[in-house]
Amino acid sequence: MKNKLLILLFLSCFELPVFSQFLDKKFYLLDSLNPKAIHKNDKQAMDSLLTKYHLSKTDTGQIALLNSLVETIFDEKIWVRYNQLALDRILPLQKKYTDGAFLKELMRQEALALNNIGYYHFNYADNLDEAMRYYKQALSIQERLNNYREMVVCYSNIANTYQNKGDLLKAFTYFKKATDLDPLVKNKMTFLAPLNNMAQMYLYVGDTSNALLNLKKCLAISFHDNSDKNMKAHLLHNIGLLSHRTGDKTGVASVLKSLKIREDIGDKKGIVQSLLALSSFQLENNRPDLCKVYLDRIATILPELKGASREAIYYSRLSDYYAYIKDEKRSIEAAEQSVQLFQEMDVYQVDLINGIHRLLKLYDQNPSYATKKLRLYELLYDVEKTLQTDEARKLSMKQNYEQSLKVQEAEFKAQQAVREEKTKSEKRKQNFIIYGVLLILGIVLIFSFFLFKALTRIKKSNQIISLQKKEVEKQKHIIEAKHKDITDSITYAHRIQSSLIPTPQKLQAQYAPISIFFQPRDIVSGDFYWYAKQNNQHVFALADCTGHGVPGAFMSIIGINQLDTLVNEKQLSEPHLVLHELRKGIIASLNANSNEPDKRDGMDMALIYFDAQHLRFAGANLSVYIWQHKQLIELKGERQPIGISEKQVDFTTHHLDLQSGNRIFMLSDGLPDQFGGQDGKKLKIKTVKEWIIETLPLSLHEQRKAITERLMAFKTKQEQTDDITFVSIEV
Repeated sequence: MKNKLLILLFLSCFELPVFSQFLDKKFYLLDSLNPKAIHKNDKQAMDSLLTKYHLSKTDTGQIALLNSLVETIFDEKIWVRYNQLALDRILPLQKKYTDGAFLKELMRQEALALNNIGYYHFNYADNLDEAMRYYKQALSIQERLNNYREMVVCYSNIANTYQNKGDLLKAFTYFKKATDLDPLVKNKMTFLAPLNNMAQMYLYVGDTSNALLNLKKCLAISFHDNSDKNMKAHLLHNIGLLSHRTGDKTGVASVLKSLKIREDIGDKKGIVQSLLALSSFQLENNRPDLCKVYLDRIATILPELKGASREAIYYSRLSDYYAYIKDEKRSIEAAEQSVQLFQEMDVYQVDLINGIHRLLKLYDQNPSYATKKLRLYELLYDVEKTLQTDEARKLSMKQNYEQSLKVQEAEFKAQQAVREEKTKSEKRKQNFIIYGVLLILGIVLIFSFFLFKALTRIKKSNQIISLQKKEVEKQKHIIEAKHKDITDSITYAHRIQSSLIPTPQKLQAQYAPISIFFQPRDIVSGDFYWYAKQNNQHVFALADCTGHGVPGAFMSIIGINQLDTLVNEKQLSEPHLVLHELRKGIIASLNANSNEPDKRDGMDMALIYFDAQHLRFAGANLSVYIWQHKQLIELKGERQPIGISEKQVDFTTHHLDLQSGNRIFMLSDGLPDQFGGQDGKKLKIKTVKEWIIETLPLSLHEQRKAITERLMAFKTKQEQTDDITFVSIEV
């Protein structure tokens, strides 16, 4: 009785002031908490958990209760403050205590708090970089603790962040890291989120089979671990839709199972979702009667639900039904209602476009809808313009993912071969140890005769190992010899290329005020520059060929030979004509005996003809920059390469008058595309322009040196991304 009374008296200390505008900071730990702005469920959770917090006598117990509070509260304006409070408690305690178990628990709680901050930046602040930073800090701690279950959560969160940043390959990589921990985590429900998200990504890139496979794995886990019925129904519904899309007749049965579960738990939103899918299936199966049964049932549930998305889809299905039974008027009315609802939501762009097309088709059957039809076409134009941007981004992400996947697959195969060889070697060592142990046991258990036979077998094994070692060394020498031959060939190709590209010293002998920074990424280069003099005009070209290394070098040789022919032999004097003829020559050289119509080999180029008074320029994907009248003028080339492209247009010659002291700058994209800096991002052309302007007071030689030093400082430890060429000419 005494103990209970003490507890009641203790609790009474935390009663709230009746007339306080904000909640009591002493009890709720935070200031400026307006009780009117807090949802009753959040308030109940706060009262319950904070009462336990004040009764707890241990630091770890209080921090654990704060983390439970963070997980329970829905209002992000409140839980993020309690999360920061927990983190502020944890960090000083880590310095105070050195006990191993206690310190590990503090580290675990710190990782949970950091993960929550990442979650906040991801879902509420829309700051993916900050979310990634906190997720990775949390992961680092969980890895040190070997907390595999929480590592799965961190890997999954990092993967989601990469997915939203558009890096699908890294997203898949981290999802795989999460699922690879399956043998080390007992609670398989942990893998539902990464598997479900991987399914969504596979569906995003058009891989329906892998999406379906991951959803079925989720379903197996949910049934095995007896997860909540809502999750099972959700998975069955998605599996049914994907199966039906691939022509699998079991899709309908899967959606029916989902409907049954949702009816059992009273999930009205889910029931409508399943009924919408089934109504569509029945209409496809030429069963309008069953379709109408499902639609009528949806109509009775919709008034009880909030949100226009399901209602819009319902009217879309209803329009399809009326169109099927030839009721044109009702079909149009339902379609108009669907389009209006989708338009108000401003998020379901694809559904809106499908609804507009459905409605236009219905309008076509009746001339009286001409005015509505015109307004609908205007709406369709605006929506499709927005959608095309999204689709282009999606296609670009998919192409980058597929290309990266090919590279990763090749690297994986090479690494796998190394691992297999290492495994075989280790297995031989293990066998050798086993034989040794057996021999030791044989000394005790068998007679010297058997010992002699065992020693004979060991000697024989050593001979085999010796032979194998010699064979390995022989293969090693062969590989080293082949590597040397390849390197020698590339070095010889470098000498050939160097003989075709004039050195800066040779160029300065013909035109003194010129400075060149030329730095190939590999032994040979895909960049090249070329100079000629035609009458009293100086002709200079800078080109960036497809690829780098050996492929780019081959392309550069073709380009140099073509320029020699066009300018020196045929005496073409207009830059745009040179590029036009060069394109014809490149296409003819690369495709004369080729059955590959989609080849995209070629080069980008900036070509100038200039003297002391005038400059003429034509470009293919490259620009030329002129410092004149205290500003950096950019003359842009056509947005197409010299080679095969989807739409070929004529090149244009740009004219610009020059004055003494003007400077001309040309560069390949290897300079602005170089990665570096603290964030590891691209340098970008804006920064290059700033460098040019800032170093203009220097001489050409000093300016080149200053820009080179800035590039090296920016690149730091990053590998060179591409061949780099930077040319400056003073008039």
